[in-house]
Amino acid sequence: MLSMLHAAGRHGLQRLRCSPTPLAVRLPRAARSVSTGGGRAAAQPLVIGIRREDKNRWERRVALTPEHVERLIKETGARVLVQPSTTRIFSNAAFERAGAVIEEDLTKADAILGIKEVPIDKLLPGKTYAVFSHTHKGQAYNMPSLQAFLDKGI
Repeated sequence: MLSMLHAAGRHGLQRLRCSPTPLAVRLPRAARSVSTGGGRAAAQPLVIGIRREDKNRWERRVALTPEHVERLIKETGARVLVQPSTTRIFSNAAFERAGAVIEEDLTKADAILGIKEVPIDKLLPGKTYAVFSHTHKGQAYNMPSLQAFLDKGI
């Protein structure tokens, strides 16, 4: 716990001293720590996943460009995982040059970004998604997606 307070910095300590809420809730994501052995702590970077679009075989769009990925990594220290794709407008290599890791499995991502609706069987429980789901429109064909979000804690 002391290492978590140290990682929060001087301003974080003041906020934590006067806060009745649990420590982990009050700490910003970048200040959360995990033990690395030997009593030392290291900050956990935010992990962003970029999903491969698979609703339509012709879909070439992507939630972030390699330029945005590079900037995100440099400015925030985030890790970016990108599902491989042969149809995306930007190549896998372009994302790798930007600092992303090409990875099929996005379970390590804290937040997953995409464009189109995610097939229900590909939704990962408990994850944060930023996609156009069209579930707010109340259209009957989108209600199973909305129910899946609720059932899976998304």
